[in-house]
Amino acid sequence: MNHLNAVFPSLIDSTMRNDFASCEQKFNYARIFGLASKGGSVHLIAGGAFAKGCEVIRRKFYQEGLDEMEAILEGVLAAWIEYGSFDPGDRYVNKSPERVAYALVEYFTEYPLATDKIQPYYQANGEPAIEFEFSFPLETRHPLTGDPLLYGGRFDLVGEYMSSLWVVDEKTATRLGPQWLKSFTLRGQLLGYCFAARSFDLPVNGFIIRGISFLRDYYGHAEVIEVVPDYRLEQWREQVEVDASKMVDAWNRGRYSWSFGEACNAYGGCPFLNLCDKQNWTEWWQQFYDIDYWNPLDRSSSITESQKANEVFSS
Repeated sequence: MNHLNAVFPSLIDSTMRNDFASCEQKFNYARIFGLASKGGSVHLIAGGAFAKGCEVIRRKFYQEGLDEMEAILEGVLAAWIEYGSFDPGDRYVNKSPERVAYALVEYFTEYPLATDKIQPYYQANGEPAIEFEFSFPLETRHPLTGDPLLYGGRFDLVGEYMSSLWVVDEKTATRLGPQWLKSFTLRGQLLGYCFAARSFDLPVNGFIIRGISFLRDYYGHAEVIEVVPDYRLEQWREQVEVDASKMVDAWNRGRYSWSFGEACNAYGGCPFLNLCDKQNWTEWWQQFYDIDYWNPLDRSSSITESQKANEVFSS
């Protein structure tokens, strides 16, 4: 696809909501027209490869019964394939495919599969709740079809810890510090995961985030455990509906507002600065962007919700 085509999504996720809340024009570029920077992002690619490796390792061990070393080897191979032929260059050698492979070994040395304090929750069909995928309808209607908009996503694991269920998600990062540790309490992505789990009759107590930092000579680890009260999920659910309605209103108006503020420079700069400083961005977009619509529930998609979140923590 090499031509512009405005498409209103049938499913929204936390990344889309964050884009819209920070800058409506960013949402327009990325979600309505599907623009994505050419060449790809090393943070997305490395984070996605690590996530793929974790999924395969858990499935091979908990679901297929391979021993721990065999499972890790299978996961390393899957991560290497997922990484592909992308060249991170000297600047990001810490996120090379070799470093991703070592990170998987390091991670499951820190959290051994057999003795990890967090073990997968097994569903009624006997399968572990690995890569938990969800979607549910909103009250807001799609502006073209009239069908309810969906909210959806996917997270790494429903885990059991201290006789309770938890949403478990891994995050890759460049550094782990005090700011990272306290950045999740009101993170809409994670509140959405908890809301979804409870909606599917899984009474999760909250979420557990495990971070691994990719440094040149070593890896760092950090863990956040957050209990999530019902009222916070109610606030989150109301806000999602408000934002979804605003997305539809912007589409109907045919106008998306610019931030002209912090969103332009956050996390090293908005990827669409090349367009916003042009009088007519439709004449320039092909120099910098490809068209890549994606769906967080599409496993063949080049960017998933969790990968996008990882990019934020890697900047």
